[in-house]
Amino acid sequence: MLTPPKKTEDIPQPTTNKKGRVKMGLLLGAFFVMMVAFGGWFLSVGFFVAMSFAFQELKTLLKSQKVFVSPTIYYTSLVCFVLLAHAHNKFGWMWAVMMLATTVASFQWLFHQPRRTFVDLSATLFTLFYLGVLPVHTILLRGEGVVAGEPLLQQDGLYYIVWVLLVIIASDVGAYYFGKALGRHLLYPELSPKKTQEGALGGLATGVFVGLAYAYMMGFPLQHSFIMTTLVIISAALGDLVESKLKREAGIKDSGFLLGGHGGFLDRMDSYIFSIPMAYYYIHWVVHHEGIWQELVTFGQKLLEFNIRF
Repeated sequence: MLTPPKKTEDIPQPTTNKKGRVKMGLLLGAFFVMMVAFGGWFLSVGFFVAMSFAFQELKTLLKSQKVFVSPTIYYTSLVCFVLLAHAHNKFGWMWAVMMLATTVASFQWLFHQPRRTFVDLSATLFTLFYLGVLPVHTILLRGEGVVAGEPLLQQDGLYYIVWVLLVIIASDVGAYYFGKALGRHLLYPELSPKKTQEGALGGLATGVFVGLAYAYMMGFPLQHSFIMTTLVIISAALGDLVESKLKREAGIKDSGFLLGGHGGFLDRMDSYIFSIPMAYYYIHWVVHHEGIWQELVTFGQKLLEFNIRF
Protein backbone atom coordinates (compact mmCIF):
# COMPACT_ATOMS: atom_id res chain seq x y z
CA MET A 1 0.00 0.00 0.00
CA LEU A 2 1.30 3.39 -0.94
CA THR A 3 1.72 5.83 1.92
CA PRO A 4 1.64 9.62 1.55
CA PRO A 5 5.01 11.37 1.85
CA LYS A 6 5.89 12.86 5.19
CA LYS A 7 5.63 16.58 5.61
CA THR A 8 9.01 18.23 5.52
CA GLU A 9 8.30 20.06 8.75
CA ASP A 10 7.80 16.70 10.53
CA ILE A 11 11.29 15.52 9.66
CA PRO A 12 14.15 16.72 11.87
CA GLN A 13 16.84 18.52 9.91
CA PRO A 14 20.46 19.03 10.97
CA THR A 15 21.26 22.49 12.25
CA THR A 16 24.27 24.57 11.34
CA ASN A 17 25.71 27.79 12.69
CA LYS A 18 25.81 30.95 10.63
CA LYS A 19 29.61 31.21 10.73
CA GLY A 20 30.02 27.71 9.33
CA ARG A 21 27.52 28.44 6.59
CA VAL A 22 29.41 31.57 5.53
CA LYS A 23 32.70 29.67 5.41
CA MET A 24 31.15 26.90 3.35
CA GLY A 25 29.61 29.46 1.01
CA LEU A 26 32.95 31.18 0.46
CA LEU A 27 34.68 27.85 -0.13
CA LEU A 28 32.06 26.75 -2.65
CA GLY A 29 32.16 30.11 -4.40
CA ALA A 30 35.95 30.08 -4.68
CA PHE A 31 35.99 26.52 -6.02
CA PHE A 32 33.28 27.26 -8.58
CA VAL A 33 34.97 30.46 -9.73
CA MET A 34 38.22 28.55 -10.29
CA MET A 35 36.41 25.85 -12.27
CA VAL A 36 34.68 28.38 -14.51
CA ALA A 37 37.67 30.69 -14.90
CA PHE A 38 40.24 28.08 -15.89
CA GLY A 39 37.84 25.88 -17.86
CA GLY A 40 39.36 22.95 -19.75
CA TRP A 41 40.15 19.82 -17.75
CA PHE A 42 39.81 21.74 -14.48
CA LEU A 43 36.15 22.38 -15.26
CA SER A 44 35.52 18.90 -16.67
CA VAL A 45 36.98 17.03 -13.69
CA GLY A 46 35.36 19.36 -11.15
CA PHE A 47 32.05 18.99 -12.96
CA PHE A 48 32.30 15.19 -12.85
CA VAL A 49 32.93 15.25 -9.09
CA ALA A 50 30.03 17.63 -8.42
CA MET A 51 27.63 15.56 -10.53
CA SER A 52 28.73 12.39 -8.76
CA PHE A 53 27.67 13.87 -5.43
CA ALA A 54 24.41 15.12 -6.97
CA PHE A 55 23.69 11.63 -8.31
CA GLN A 56 24.18 10.08 -4.88
CA GLU A 57 21.68 12.57 -3.46
CA LEU A 58 19.11 11.85 -6.16
CA LYS A 59 19.63 8.10 -5.79
CA THR A 60 18.93 8.43 -2.06
CA LEU A 61 15.78 10.47 -2.74
CA LEU A 62 14.48 7.83 -5.13
CA LYS A 63 15.51 4.90 -2.93
CA SER A 64 13.38 6.31 -0.11
CA GLN A 65 10.43 5.75 -2.46
CA LYS A 66 11.55 2.20 -3.37
CA VAL A 67 12.83 3.35 -6.76
CA PHE A 68 16.27 2.17 -7.84
CA VAL A 69 18.61 3.68 -10.43
CA SER A 70 21.71 2.06 -11.88
CA PRO A 71 25.00 3.65 -10.74
CA THR A 72 26.95 1.68 -13.35
CA ILE A 73 24.90 3.01 -16.26
CA TYR A 74 24.93 6.55 -14.89
CA TYR A 75 28.66 6.85 -14.19
CA THR A 76 29.67 5.18 -17.47
CA SER A 77 27.39 7.50 -19.42
CA LEU A 78 28.53 10.56 -17.43
CA VAL A 79 32.18 9.88 -18.31
CA CYS A 80 31.19 9.73 -21.99
CA PHE A 81 29.13 12.92 -21.74
CA VAL A 82 31.97 14.84 -20.08
CA LEU A 83 34.57 13.65 -22.62
CA LEU A 84 32.29 14.48 -25.56
CA ALA A 85 31.47 17.93 -24.16
CA HIS A 86 35.17 18.54 -23.48
CA ALA A 87 35.90 17.74 -27.12
CA HIS A 88 32.97 20.05 -27.99
CA ASN A 89 32.74 19.16 -31.67
CA LYS A 90 31.99 15.53 -30.76
CA PHE A 91 28.92 16.21 -28.63
CA GLY A 92 26.64 15.04 -31.42
CA TRP A 93 27.63 11.51 -30.37
CA MET A 94 25.72 12.05 -27.13
CA TRP A 95 22.59 10.48 -28.59
CA ALA A 96 24.53 7.33 -29.48
CA VAL A 97 25.57 7.12 -25.82
CA MET A 98 21.96 7.62 -24.73
CA MET A 99 20.76 4.91 -27.13
CA LEU A 100 23.38 2.45 -25.85
CA ALA A 101 22.59 3.33 -22.23
CA THR A 102 18.85 2.82 -22.90
CA THR A 103 19.57 -0.59 -24.43
CA VAL A 104 21.72 -1.72 -21.48
CA ALA A 105 19.18 -0.36 -18.98
CA SER A 106 16.42 -2.30 -20.78
CA PHE A 107 18.40 -5.53 -20.49
CA GLN A 108 18.98 -4.77 -16.82
CA TRP A 109 15.26 -4.20 -16.35
CA LEU A 110 14.46 -7.54 -18.01
CA PHE A 111 17.07 -9.80 -16.43
CA HIS A 112 18.44 -8.12 -13.28
CA GLN A 113 18.01 -10.02 -10.01
CA PRO A 114 16.22 -8.98 -7.86
CA ARG A 115 13.71 -7.92 -10.46
CA ARG A 116 13.58 -4.25 -11.43
CA THR A 117 10.37 -2.46 -12.38
CA PHE A 118 9.50 -0.19 -15.27
CA VAL A 119 9.61 2.69 -12.79
CA ASP A 120 13.27 1.81 -12.07
CA LEU A 121 14.04 1.84 -15.80
CA SER A 122 12.29 5.19 -16.25
CA ALA A 123 14.11 6.67 -13.24
CA THR A 124 17.48 5.54 -14.60
CA LEU A 125 16.84 7.16 -17.98
CA PHE A 126 15.45 10.32 -16.35
CA THR A 127 18.58 10.55 -14.19
CA LEU A 128 20.82 10.26 -17.27
CA PHE A 129 19.03 13.20 -18.84
CA TYR A 130 18.49 15.28 -15.69
CA LEU A 131 22.00 14.89 -14.24
CA GLY A 132 23.86 14.08 -17.43
CA VAL A 133 22.72 15.53 -20.72
CA LEU A 134 21.35 18.80 -19.34
CA PRO A 135 24.06 19.95 -16.88
CA VAL A 136 26.96 18.88 -19.11
CA HIS A 137 26.05 21.88 -21.27
CA THR A 138 27.99 23.87 -18.67
CA ILE A 139 31.18 22.61 -20.32
CA LEU A 140 29.79 23.38 -23.77
CA LEU A 141 28.77 26.92 -22.83
CA ARG A 142 32.19 27.58 -21.28
CA GLY A 143 33.83 26.51 -24.54
CA GLU A 144 31.46 28.43 -26.84
CA GLY A 145 33.39 30.78 -29.11
CA VAL A 146 36.73 29.94 -27.44
CA VAL A 147 39.80 29.59 -29.65
CA ALA A 148 42.77 27.51 -28.50
CA GLY A 149 45.47 29.67 -26.93
CA GLU A 150 43.16 32.65 -26.54
CA PRO A 151 43.82 34.82 -23.42
CA LEU A 152 41.47 34.11 -20.53
CA LEU A 153 39.79 37.54 -20.49
CA GLN A 154 39.10 37.35 -24.22
CA GLN A 155 37.22 34.05 -24.11
CA ASP A 156 33.55 34.45 -24.95
CA GLY A 157 32.55 31.31 -23.06
CA LEU A 158 33.75 32.78 -19.78
CA TYR A 159 31.55 35.85 -20.25
CA TYR A 160 28.55 33.68 -21.17
CA ILE A 161 28.86 31.59 -18.01
CA VAL A 162 29.26 34.69 -15.82
CA TRP A 163 26.25 36.21 -17.56
CA VAL A 164 23.99 33.27 -16.66
CA LEU A 165 25.29 33.23 -13.08
CA LEU A 166 24.67 36.96 -12.58
CA VAL A 167 21.18 36.78 -14.06
CA ILE A 168 20.10 33.87 -11.84
CA ILE A 169 21.65 35.36 -8.70
CA ALA A 170 20.01 38.73 -9.40
CA SER A 171 16.69 37.02 -10.08
CA ASP A 172 16.87 35.09 -6.79
CA VAL A 173 17.76 38.22 -4.82
CA GLY A 174 15.02 40.24 -6.51
CA ALA A 175 12.44 37.51 -5.95
CA TYR A 176 13.33 37.35 -2.26
CA TYR A 177 13.09 41.06 -1.55
CA PHE A 178 10.09 41.76 -3.77
CA GLY A 179 8.30 38.75 -2.32
CA LYS A 180 9.09 39.82 1.22
CA ALA A 181 7.91 43.39 0.62
CA LEU A 182 4.97 42.90 -1.75
CA GLY A 183 4.16 39.19 -1.70
CA ARG A 184 0.44 38.51 -1.36
CA HIS A 185 -0.41 35.67 -3.76
CA LEU A 186 1.35 32.30 -3.53
CA LEU A 187 2.96 31.05 -6.72
CA TYR A 188 2.78 27.27 -6.20
CA PRO A 189 1.98 26.44 -2.56
CA GLU A 190 2.05 22.65 -3.13
CA LEU A 191 5.78 22.79 -3.94
CA SER A 192 7.11 26.11 -2.66
CA PRO A 193 4.89 27.49 0.11
CA LYS A 194 6.97 30.67 0.49
CA LYS A 195 7.26 31.76 -3.16
CA THR A 196 4.82 34.41 -4.35
CA GLN A 197 3.67 35.69 -7.73
CA GLU A 198 4.88 39.19 -6.83
CA GLY A 199 8.29 37.80 -5.92
CA ALA A 200 8.49 35.87 -9.20
CA LEU A 201 7.68 39.00 -11.23
CA GLY A 202 10.14 41.05 -9.19
CA GLY A 203 12.83 38.42 -9.74
CA LEU A 204 12.12 38.41 -13.47
CA ALA A 205 12.41 42.21 -13.67
CA THR A 206 15.61 42.28 -11.60
CA GLY A 207 17.21 39.48 -13.58
CA VAL A 208 16.33 41.06 -16.93
CA PHE A 209 17.70 44.43 -15.82
CA VAL A 210 21.02 42.93 -14.68
CA GLY A 211 21.19 40.78 -17.81
CA LEU A 212 20.65 43.74 -20.12
CA ALA A 213 23.20 45.85 -18.23
CA TYR A 214 25.82 43.10 -18.47
CA ALA A 215 25.04 42.48 -22.15
CA TYR A 216 25.43 46.20 -22.88
CA MET A 217 28.87 46.25 -21.26
CA MET A 218 29.78 43.06 -23.14
CA GLY A 219 28.65 44.47 -26.48
CA PHE A 220 26.04 41.73 -26.91
CA PRO A 221 22.96 42.58 -29.06
CA LEU A 222 20.27 43.86 -26.69
CA GLN A 223 17.36 42.27 -28.56
CA HIS A 224 18.99 38.85 -28.14
CA SER A 225 20.00 39.55 -24.54
CA PHE A 226 16.41 40.40 -23.54
CA ILE A 227 15.02 37.18 -25.02
CA MET A 228 17.81 34.98 -23.70
CA THR A 229 17.75 36.50 -20.20
CA THR A 230 13.99 35.97 -19.95
CA LEU A 231 14.31 32.35 -21.09
CA VAL A 232 17.14 31.73 -18.61
CA ILE A 233 15.10 33.09 -15.67
CA ILE A 234 12.04 31.02 -16.60
CA SER A 235 14.21 27.91 -17.04
CA ALA A 236 15.87 28.52 -13.67
CA ALA A 237 12.46 28.71 -11.99
CA LEU A 238 11.49 25.44 -13.68
CA GLY A 239 14.65 23.77 -12.38
CA ASP A 240 13.93 24.97 -8.87
CA LEU A 241 10.35 23.64 -8.98
CA VAL A 242 11.44 20.27 -10.41
CA GLU A 243 13.89 19.74 -7.56
CA SER A 244 11.28 20.89 -5.05
CA LYS A 245 8.89 18.31 -6.48
CA LEU A 246 11.51 15.56 -6.09
CA LYS A 247 12.15 16.53 -2.47
CA ARG A 248 8.46 16.91 -1.67
CA GLU A 249 7.71 13.40 -2.94
CA ALA A 250 10.59 12.04 -0.86
CA GLY A 251 9.39 14.02 2.17
CA ILE A 252 12.62 15.89 2.89
CA LYS A 253 13.65 19.54 3.06
CA ASP A 254 17.22 19.39 1.64
CA SER A 255 18.60 16.97 -0.93
CA GLY A 256 21.70 16.43 1.23
CA PHE A 257 23.81 17.85 4.02
CA LEU A 258 27.37 17.68 2.67
CA LEU A 259 27.37 21.45 2.18
CA GLY A 260 26.23 22.27 5.70
CA GLY A 261 23.63 25.04 5.82
CA HIS A 262 23.64 25.19 2.01
CA GLY A 263 21.92 21.80 1.76
CA GLY A 264 23.07 19.39 -0.91
CA PHE A 265 24.59 19.65 -4.36
CA LEU A 266 21.17 19.36 -5.98
CA ASP A 267 19.96 22.28 -3.88
CA ARG A 268 22.79 24.47 -5.17
CA MET A 269 22.59 23.52 -8.86
CA ASP A 270 18.85 23.09 -9.45
CA SER A 271 18.42 26.54 -11.03
CA TYR A 272 21.19 25.88 -13.56
CA ILE A 273 20.17 22.43 -14.83
CA PHE A 274 17.68 23.83 -17.36
CA SER A 275 18.90 27.41 -17.68
CA ILE A 276 22.46 26.72 -18.89
CA PRO A 277 21.32 24.49 -21.80
CA MET A 278 18.76 27.17 -22.70
CA ALA A 279 21.49 29.83 -22.81
CA TYR A 280 23.84 27.59 -24.78
CA TYR A 281 21.37 26.72 -27.53
CA TYR A 282 20.08 30.25 -27.87
CA ILE A 283 23.64 31.57 -28.30
CA HIS A 284 24.79 28.67 -30.46
CA TRP A 285 21.72 28.41 -32.69
CA VAL A 286 20.09 31.83 -32.82
CA VAL A 287 22.94 34.30 -32.18
CA HIS A 288 25.78 32.46 -33.91
CA HIS A 289 23.53 30.78 -36.51
CA GLU A 290 25.23 27.43 -35.98
CA GLY A 291 23.91 23.93 -35.46
CA ILE A 292 20.21 23.38 -36.09
CA TRP A 293 19.64 26.97 -37.26
CA GLN A 294 22.05 26.51 -40.15
CA GLU A 295 20.50 23.15 -40.94
CA LEU A 296 17.01 24.68 -41.04
CA VAL A 297 18.20 27.36 -43.47
CA THR A 298 19.80 24.71 -45.68
CA PHE A 299 16.67 22.58 -45.49
CA GLY A 300 14.51 25.56 -46.49
CA GLN A 301 16.78 26.29 -49.45
CA LYS A 302 16.51 22.68 -50.63
CA LEU A 303 12.73 22.81 -50.37
CA LEU A 304 12.72 26.01 -52.43
CA GLU A 305 14.94 24.40 -55.08
CA PHE A 306 12.59 21.40 -55.18
CA ASN A 307 9.54 23.63 -55.73
CA ILE A 308 11.29 25.51 -58.53
CA ARG A 309 12.36 22.34 -60.28
CA PHE A 310 8.90 20.84 -59.85
